[in-house]
Amino acid sequence: MNDTKEEHINVSNETIREVRKVIMNINLRQAIVQRVQGKSDEELAEIIEDSVDGDERALPGLGVLFEVIWKNTQENLHAEMISTLKSHVN
Repeated sequence: MNDTKEEHINVSNETIREVRKVIMNINLRQAIVQRVQGKSDEELAEIIEDSVDGDERALPGLGVLFEVIWKNTQENLHAEMISTLKSHVN
């Protein structure tokens, strides 16, 4: 029997589920980023404001947007965001 085929057959269902989760997460990130591309400042603010305190289904989207902000800001802004967060959750 072909080694590649044997390896494929021996992949567990758990491994397949984990791979599907990764793919779904990547697709979700891409979909969220695509939804906001080309939006004006006002449109972006409206998307965020509509999502904050909104339906919990919006939380992954806010997380992706925060990830973009975090990856593209300076460390001094990270410290400010952390301080703001800390002062409101403690």
